[in-house]
Amino acid sequence: MNMESDMIPRLEEVLLAFSRHNPAVAYCQGMNRLVAVALLFLNEEDAFWCLVAIVEYLLPGYFTINMIEAQTDQRIFRDLFATKLPELFSHLSQQLDPTLYSFNWFLTVFVDNMHPDIFLPIWDAFLVEGKKVLFRFSLAMFKYFEDVLMEITDQNLANKLLRNLGDRVTDLRKLQAIAFETLNPFPMKLVKARRAVHLPEIMAEMQQLEKLRASVSQSHSNSNNQEEDDL
Repeated sequence: MNMESDMIPRLEEVLLAFSRHNPAVAYCQGMNRLVAVALLFLNEEDAFWCLVAIVEYLLPGYFTINMIEAQTDQRIFRDLFATKLPELFSHLSQQLDPTLYSFNWFLTVFVDNMHPDIFLPIWDAFLVEGKKVLFRFSLAMFKYFEDVLMEITDQNLANKLLRNLGDRVTDLRKLQAIAFETLNPFPMKLVKARRAVHLPEIMAEMQQLEKLRASVSQSHSNSNNQEEDDL
Protein backbone atom coordinates (compact mmCIF):
# COMPACT_ATOMS: atom_id res chain seq x y z
CA MET A 1 0.00 0.00 0.00
CA ASN A 2 1.29 3.48 -0.90
CA MET A 3 2.09 5.36 2.32
CA GLU A 4 0.77 8.56 0.70
CA SER A 5 -2.61 6.97 0.18
CA ASP A 6 -5.68 8.51 1.77
CA MET A 7 -6.25 5.06 3.26
CA ILE A 8 -3.46 5.62 5.79
CA PRO A 9 -5.51 7.86 8.14
CA ARG A 10 -8.39 5.36 7.96
CA LEU A 11 -6.04 2.50 8.76
CA GLU A 12 -4.57 4.41 11.71
CA GLU A 13 -8.07 5.19 12.97
CA VAL A 14 -9.03 1.51 12.98
CA LEU A 15 -5.80 0.45 14.69
CA LEU A 16 -6.21 3.17 17.34
CA ALA A 17 -9.79 2.10 17.97
CA PHE A 18 -8.67 -1.50 18.40
CA SER A 19 -5.87 -0.54 20.79
CA ARG A 20 -8.47 1.14 23.00
CA HIS A 21 -10.90 -1.74 22.63
CA ASN A 22 -8.26 -4.36 23.52
CA PRO A 23 -5.36 -2.68 25.38
CA ALA A 24 -3.92 -6.10 26.31
CA VAL A 25 -3.06 -6.58 22.65
CA ALA A 26 -3.03 -2.93 21.50
CA TYR A 27 -0.95 -3.27 18.32
CA CYS A 28 1.08 -6.20 17.09
CA GLN A 29 3.08 -7.08 13.99
CA GLY A 30 0.89 -7.92 11.02
CA MET A 31 -2.30 -6.19 12.15
CA ASN A 32 -1.83 -3.25 9.79
CA ARG A 33 -1.91 -5.63 6.82
CA LEU A 34 -5.12 -7.25 8.03
CA VAL A 35 -6.78 -3.86 8.39
CA ALA A 36 -5.50 -2.68 5.01
CA VAL A 37 -7.21 -5.63 3.30
CA ALA A 38 -10.43 -5.10 5.24
CA LEU A 39 -10.51 -1.42 4.23
CA LEU A 40 -10.45 -2.38 0.57
CA PHE A 41 -14.03 -3.58 1.00
CA LEU A 42 -15.36 -2.18 4.29
CA ASN A 43 -15.84 1.15 6.00
CA GLU A 44 -13.81 1.92 9.13
CA GLU A 45 -16.33 0.53 11.63
CA ASP A 46 -16.80 -2.74 9.78
CA ALA A 47 -13.03 -3.04 9.28
CA PHE A 48 -12.62 -2.59 13.03
CA TRP A 49 -15.04 -5.43 13.75
CA CYS A 50 -13.32 -7.56 11.12
CA LEU A 51 -10.04 -7.05 12.98
CA VAL A 52 -11.74 -7.93 16.28
CA ALA A 53 -13.08 -11.15 14.76
CA ILE A 54 -9.66 -12.17 13.44
CA VAL A 55 -7.59 -11.25 16.49
CA GLU A 56 -9.99 -12.36 19.21
CA TYR A 57 -11.89 -15.26 17.64
CA LEU A 58 -10.18 -16.69 14.55
CA LEU A 59 -6.57 -16.28 15.72
CA PRO A 60 -6.69 -15.88 19.52
CA GLY A 61 -3.27 -15.78 21.12
CA TYR A 62 -1.53 -14.81 17.86
CA PHE A 63 -1.16 -11.13 18.63
CA THR A 64 -0.10 -11.23 22.26
CA ILE A 65 3.35 -10.24 23.50
CA ASN A 66 4.65 -13.81 23.47
CA MET A 67 2.54 -14.87 20.45
CA ILE A 68 2.18 -18.24 22.11
CA GLU A 69 -0.56 -19.61 19.85
CA ALA A 70 1.30 -18.48 16.74
CA GLN A 71 4.42 -20.27 17.95
CA THR A 72 2.42 -23.38 18.78
CA ASP A 73 0.83 -23.49 15.34
CA GLN A 74 4.22 -23.29 13.68
CA ARG A 75 5.37 -26.38 15.54
CA ILE A 76 2.16 -28.11 14.51
CA PHE A 77 2.81 -26.99 10.95
CA ARG A 78 6.27 -28.56 11.04
CA ASP A 79 4.71 -31.85 12.14
CA LEU A 80 2.12 -31.72 9.36
CA PHE A 81 4.79 -30.79 6.81
CA ALA A 82 6.89 -33.78 7.84
CA THR A 83 3.84 -36.04 7.57
CA LYS A 84 2.28 -34.75 4.36
CA LEU A 85 5.42 -33.89 2.37
CA PRO A 86 8.17 -35.99 3.97
CA GLU A 87 10.72 -35.87 1.13
CA LEU A 88 10.46 -32.12 0.69
CA PHE A 89 10.53 -31.53 4.44
CA SER A 90 13.67 -33.63 4.82
CA HIS A 91 15.33 -31.85 1.90
CA LEU A 92 14.53 -28.32 3.10
CA SER A 93 15.28 -29.02 6.76
CA GLN A 94 18.88 -29.74 5.84
CA GLN A 95 19.18 -26.14 4.67
CA LEU A 96 16.71 -24.01 6.66
CA ASP A 97 13.60 -23.96 8.83
CA PRO A 98 10.39 -23.80 6.74
CA THR A 99 8.53 -22.03 9.54
CA LEU A 100 10.71 -18.97 9.01
CA TYR A 101 8.47 -18.37 6.00
CA SER A 102 5.16 -19.92 7.02
CA PHE A 103 5.03 -17.87 10.24
CA ASN A 104 4.36 -14.67 8.30
CA TRP A 105 1.85 -16.40 6.02
CA PHE A 106 -0.19 -17.35 9.08
CA LEU A 107 0.19 -13.97 10.77
CA THR A 108 -0.95 -11.91 7.77
CA VAL A 109 -3.21 -14.51 6.14
CA PHE A 110 -0.97 -14.54 3.04
CA VAL A 111 -1.22 -10.81 2.33
CA ASP A 112 2.55 -10.31 2.01
CA ASN A 113 4.07 -10.87 -1.42
CA MET A 114 0.97 -12.40 -2.95
CA HIS A 115 -1.28 -10.98 -5.64
CA PRO A 116 -4.79 -10.02 -4.44
CA ASP A 117 -6.34 -12.38 -6.98
CA ILE A 118 -4.62 -15.21 -5.11
CA PHE A 119 -4.84 -14.18 -1.44
CA LEU A 120 -8.43 -12.86 -1.45
CA PRO A 121 -10.00 -16.29 -2.13
CA ILE A 122 -7.80 -17.64 0.68
CA TRP A 123 -9.26 -14.94 2.93
CA ASP A 124 -12.77 -16.01 1.94
CA ALA A 125 -12.04 -19.58 3.01
CA PHE A 126 -10.27 -18.42 6.18
CA LEU A 127 -13.15 -16.22 7.32
CA VAL A 128 -15.58 -19.12 6.85
CA GLU A 129 -13.53 -22.09 8.06
CA GLY A 130 -10.94 -20.57 10.41
CA LYS A 131 -7.24 -21.14 10.77
CA LYS A 132 -7.21 -24.74 9.50
CA VAL A 133 -7.24 -23.02 6.10
CA LEU A 134 -3.85 -21.51 6.95
CA PHE A 135 -2.38 -24.96 7.52
CA ARG A 136 -3.83 -26.21 4.25
CA PHE A 137 -2.62 -23.34 2.08
CA SER A 138 0.80 -23.10 3.73
CA LEU A 139 1.41 -26.74 2.93
CA ALA A 140 -0.06 -26.18 -0.53
CA MET A 141 2.46 -23.39 -1.16
CA PHE A 142 5.35 -25.77 -0.57
CA LYS A 143 3.70 -28.53 -2.59
CA TYR A 144 3.03 -26.10 -5.46
CA PHE A 145 6.79 -25.51 -5.79
CA GLU A 146 7.95 -28.95 -4.67
CA ASP A 147 9.74 -29.86 -7.92
CA VAL A 148 11.67 -26.58 -7.98
CA LEU A 149 12.56 -26.72 -4.28
CA MET A 150 13.75 -30.31 -4.50
CA GLU A 151 16.32 -29.28 -7.11
CA ILE A 152 17.83 -26.51 -4.95
CA THR A 153 20.78 -27.50 -2.79
CA ASP A 154 22.12 -24.02 -2.08
CA GLN A 155 20.76 -22.43 1.11
CA ASN A 156 20.93 -18.88 -0.25
CA LEU A 157 18.98 -19.82 -3.37
CA ALA A 158 16.37 -21.65 -1.30
CA ASN A 159 16.01 -18.65 1.00
CA LYS A 160 15.65 -16.26 -1.93
CA LEU A 161 12.93 -18.38 -3.51
CA LEU A 162 10.99 -18.96 -0.29
CA ARG A 163 11.05 -15.29 0.69
CA ASN A 164 9.21 -14.44 -2.52
CA LEU A 165 7.19 -17.59 -2.97
CA GLY A 166 3.85 -15.78 -2.97
CA ASP A 167 4.87 -13.64 -5.94
CA ARG A 168 5.39 -16.78 -8.01
CA VAL A 169 1.91 -18.28 -7.49
CA THR A 170 -0.08 -17.70 -10.67
CA ASP A 171 -2.54 -20.59 -10.78
CA LEU A 172 -5.17 -20.18 -8.06
CA ARG A 173 -7.09 -23.30 -9.09
CA LYS A 174 -3.96 -25.42 -8.85
CA LEU A 175 -3.21 -24.04 -5.38
CA GLN A 176 -6.79 -24.65 -4.23
CA ALA A 177 -6.78 -28.19 -5.64
CA ILE A 178 -3.61 -28.98 -3.71
CA ALA A 179 -5.00 -27.45 -0.50
CA PHE A 180 -8.41 -29.14 -0.58
CA GLU A 181 -7.81 -32.32 -2.61
CA THR A 182 -4.16 -33.39 -2.82
CA LEU A 183 -3.50 -32.87 0.89
CA ASN A 184 -6.60 -34.77 2.03
CA PRO A 185 -7.33 -36.27 4.47
CA PHE A 186 -6.70 -33.34 6.80
CA PRO A 187 -8.35 -34.22 10.15
CA MET A 188 -8.45 -31.38 12.66
CA LYS A 189 -8.20 -33.97 15.43
CA LEU A 190 -4.56 -34.39 14.38
CA VAL A 191 -3.99 -30.65 14.71
CA LYS A 192 -5.63 -30.68 18.15
CA ALA A 193 -3.55 -33.67 19.23
CA ARG A 194 -0.31 -31.96 18.22
CA ARG A 195 -1.41 -28.77 19.92
CA ALA A 196 -1.88 -30.72 23.16
CA VAL A 197 1.79 -31.70 22.87
CA HIS A 198 3.37 -28.44 21.73
CA LEU A 199 1.48 -25.84 23.76
CA PRO A 200 2.70 -27.20 27.13
CA GLU A 201 6.22 -27.44 25.68
CA ILE A 202 6.23 -23.78 24.68
CA MET A 203 4.70 -22.65 27.97
CA ALA A 204 7.41 -24.56 29.88
CA GLU A 205 10.12 -23.04 27.70
CA MET A 206 8.75 -19.54 28.33
CA GLN A 207 8.63 -20.14 32.07
CA GLN A 208 12.24 -21.31 31.96
CA LEU A 209 13.21 -18.24 29.97
CA GLU A 210 11.51 -15.97 32.51
CA LYS A 211 13.41 -17.69 35.33
CA LEU A 212 16.65 -17.15 33.45
CA ARG A 213 15.87 -13.49 32.88
CA ALA A 214 14.99 -13.04 36.55
CA SER A 215 18.23 -14.75 37.58
CA VAL A 216 20.32 -12.55 35.29
CA SER A 217 18.50 -9.44 36.52
CA GLN A 218 19.05 -10.42 40.17
CA SER A 219 22.70 -11.18 39.51
CA HIS A 220 23.13 -7.79 37.86
CA SER A 221 21.40 -6.07 40.78
CA ASN A 222 23.59 -7.88 43.34
CA SER A 223 26.70 -6.91 41.37
CA ASN A 224 25.68 -3.24 41.39
CA ASN A 225 24.94 -3.36 45.12
CA GLN A 226 28.35 -4.91 45.78
CA GLU A 227 30.08 -2.21 43.75
CA GLU A 228 28.28 0.46 45.79
CA ASP A 229 29.33 -1.21 49.05
CA ASP A 230 32.95 -1.24 47.92
CA LEU A 231 32.97 2.50 47.28
